[in-house]
Amino acid sequence: MRRGWQSTPRNSSCPHHLAAPVYPTPQQHPHFMNLCEVAKDSSPVGEALARRAQCGSGSEANGWLATMAVDPLVWLERINMSMDFCPADAFVMSCGTVTLDLARSKVLLIWNKRIQIYQLPKGRRNIDESMLNAAIRETYEETGIRVTPLRLDIATRATPPADEQSNDGANPQVTEGRPSTEFVGACFYPDPQSDKPAFKGVFYFAATADSTANPQRGTQEAWENLDTCWVPIAEAAGKLRFQGEIDAVRKTVEDVRKTGYTIDA
Repeated sequence: MRRGWQSTPRNSSCPHHLAAPVYPTPQQHPHFMNLCEVAKDSSPVGEALARRAQCGSGSEANGWLATMAVDPLVWLERINMSMDFCPADAFVMSCGTVTLDLARSKVLLIWNKRIQIYQLPKGRRNIDESMLNAAIRETYEETGIRVTPLRLDIATRATPPADEQSNDGANPQVTEGRPSTEFVGACFYPDPQSDKPAFKGVFYFAATADSTANPQRGTQEAWENLDTCWVPIAEAAGKLRFQGEIDAVRKTVEDVRKTGYTIDA
């Protein structure tokens, strides 16, 4: 069933190191319990794990913080068990934009004629290319539209510059109230185009452009067959095929309004 702007987040198919942080309790994590059984009689780590399993845990991140205070060994082992390494050739980094015409309340989409769906413009990052530059370049290549990064009040876990940090030097976990061109969000999923198992991350950046400008011709790759489409923002949820892209547009519109822009959507 298609969902609109007010939908709640669905369960992610990402591996646990890329998904939203929902941390298992000892009772929920079979590897954690197996470790308790194997090591509880022979090592400090096992004994700490067993104590933690017996006393239960708090909710999600709060449970982890409580564990760190009570049983540092357990806390470190839970981090270890939730950490995965992904080699570079098994992770595809793609970058795209949610490009808005603020004056006309429109969003830039592509119509993929090969698979007959609407999508946001995006594509793979080039070697040594920044994510933002990749997003802008790929948008131009796929649509023929020159777009400009849009500075928004985006809640981000990127750290503020040194001259904006607090006197004690501590960085906030989340920075807000500082307009930037950070990515507004990302989608993660198994790469359906890879000939070997690989995971894909698509990072979306906010941008702006004039929807009345004529697209440049001849910018697409030889194998691409895409039409450039400007649609009213209010209609995007009914056109985009993938819920993750709908969520990217919704989040960008929220950040646009939070920054102080007036937009109908």
